[in-house]
Amino acid sequence: MVHQGKWDDVAIITLSDFGRTITSNGKGSDHGWGGMSYIMGGKVKGGRILGQYPHDISESSPYFLGRGRAVPTTPWESLWHGVADWLGVPADKMSTILPNYKNFPGDLMWTKDDLFKK
Repeated sequence: MVHQGKWDDVAIITLSDFGRTITSNGKGSDHGWGGMSYIMGGKVKGGRILGQYPHDISESSPYFLGRGRAVPTTPWESLWHGVADWLGVPADKMSTILPNYKNFPGDLMWTKDDLFKK
């Protein structure tokens, strides 16, 4: 991509689609929520960690659901919102490609300016 002069036009994304519970269900562990993504490309603002580790993962935490499951602090839609914004998806069409995005506060949605260099 660099050799072809396309690196600035590319975003490569890897992610984990689910995590695992900490405790066993008797036969292993169940699905939980995953929590990591990587984005690479010539215009990506790299070298940073976005999102937030839960400040409290105790059993009394508002994030804790039992059996070692915790609700993520950053929605899955955040990354995709920023990428869609970079690709030029208009704001009024975001809910078409990200149907759950309207369920989260706007300040949790990353934009192209959060993820990419100008």
